[in-house]
Amino acid sequence: MTRKTVILFLNPDPRREAGCNLSLLSLIAGLDPRFHPIVATPGNSAFAELLRERQVETVDYRMNNWWYPGQEHFFRSAAGFQARIRQLAEIIRTRQVRVVHTNAEYAFEGALAAAQTKTPHIWNIRQIFGADMDILRFFPLTPDALGEIMAGLSDRIVPNSQPLIGTFPDSIPADRFHIIPSGVRLAGPGDKPAARAALRKRLALPETSRRIVTMGRISPEKDLKTFIDTARELLRRRPRQNLHFAHFGSMDNAAYFEELKAALGSLSAAVTFAGTVAAPLDSLRGADILLFTPTSFEGLARVCMESLLVELPVVSTRCLGPEEYLIDGETALLADPGDVGGLADQVEKLLDQPELGVGLAQAGGRLVRERYGEERVCAQWMALYDTLAEAGPRNRRMPSATAEATINLISLCGQLGEQLQQQERRLQEVERLTRIVGLPIQAGKRLARALYPFSGRRK
Repeated sequence: MTRKTVILFLNPDPRREAGCNLSLLSLIAGLDPRFHPIVATPGNSAFAELLRERQVETVDYRMNNWWYPGQEHFFRSAAGFQARIRQLAEIIRTRQVRVVHTNAEYAFEGALAAAQTKTPHIWNIRQIFGADMDILRFFPLTPDALGEIMAGLSDRIVPNSQPLIGTFPDSIPADRFHIIPSGVRLAGPGDKPAARAALRKRLALPETSRRIVTMGRISPEKDLKTFIDTARELLRRRPRQNLHFAHFGSMDNAAYFEELKAALGSLSAAVTFAGTVAAPLDSLRGADILLFTPTSFEGLARVCMESLLVELPVVSTRCLGPEEYLIDGETALLADPGDVGGLADQVEKLLDQPELGVGLAQAGGRLVRERYGEERVCAQWMALYDTLAEAGPRNRRMPSATAEATINLISLCGQLGEQLQQQERRLQEVERLTRIVGLPIQAGKRLARALYPFSGRRK
C-alpha cells in the first residue's frame, strides 16, 4: 500500500467566509486520495468547525490573534512564538509530514518549523508585498529584508496572480516563484428568471427595478463608500429608472459599518445592506450588474469570477489581481479606484446597452472556465506537492542556527514587550490610586479653609 503524502496547512485565520479560507477549502476538497491534509488553525473557530464538518483533520493552532490589530496583540503573539513552533515541529515529525503549506503572509511559524525539520515549505501569498503590510507595522524589518527571509525559508513562494510578483523585492530569484491561481467552482447561468424573482422578493422591490449589487465583507479595503457614492451619482443622473443597490456579505468592521450607514443619508431607501446569503450564486444570478469597488488591491476577487460564470456583467475598479481576467472592454468595464464618475459612466453603458453586458459576461465566463476551475487549480497544486515531496529532505537555505536565533529573538521580544506593558499598566494603576487617595486630603484642605474664619483664630 502506497504511503499517503501528508500536507500540513498552516491557517491562522478563524473566519468561515474569508476568501483565503474558501480557497484552502476548495483545494483540500480537490486533493487526490493519495494526499492527507492536516490543518493547523484556531480550534475554537468557525473555520475549524467547517473543516471538522467535512471530516478534515485539524490541530489547534492559535496566534492569540490571527492579525496584528495592535501592539499588545503582537507582543502576546510573539511571546508564544517558540512554543507554537515546537508544537508544529512535533506534528511534522510524528505525523511524517512531507510538505508544509503556509496559507497566510503574516505567519512565520510553519516556515520555521519546516526549516528545523528539513521539510519542504510553500508560502501561499494573496497580498501585495510592500511597506504597508500589517506585519511590518511591528517587525523592525524593511520589505526587502522580509522578502529575503521568506525566500530563505521557502522552497516556493506561490502568489495567486502574476501581478503580485512585481511587488516583491528584486533580490528574490525568479525561480523561487510559482504562480497558482485561486480556484473557483464552475457554474452555469442557471435559472435566471427564478433567481431574479427571488432576489426581488428578498429586497422587496418592484418588478421593474434594476438591481446593482456588490458582495464581500464589510471592511475598509472593499471601499464600500465608493459603492455608495457611485449609487448616489447614478440616482442623481437617472432619478426615474428604479435603480436599487444592494450589498451582500458579513460585517468584519463594526466602526466602518457605522460610517457607511451615516454616509447613506437620503439613500437609505435605495441602498440595502442585505447581510450574508446561503446561496451567493443565486443572488448574483438575480442581479443586473455587479459593481465592485475595492481599493488598489485584490488577489483574484472570487465574486467577480462567480459573476462572470453566471453571466452577470461586471464593472470594477482596477485592483491588480483580477485584471488577469477582468479585461477592460473585453470581459468587463473598469475604472480607477475611487473614481465615482468613471464607475457611474461604465454602469450607464451597461444600463443603456444590455447586449454589451451579455457579451462581456459570456467572454469573461469562458476565460474563467479555461483558467480557474477548481479541478485545474487542484491539479497544479498536487503537481507541486509531488515535486517537493519526491525531492526528499530539503537542502536548507537558512542555516538551523539562524532559524533558532530568529525564533528565540522573536519570542524574547514578545516576552519583554508583555513585561513592559504590564509595568505600564501597574504605573497607570498606581497613578489612579494616588489620585483616589489624594481626594480626601484635598477635600479636607478645602473644608479647613472654609471653616477657618469661624475658628476665632487670627491669620
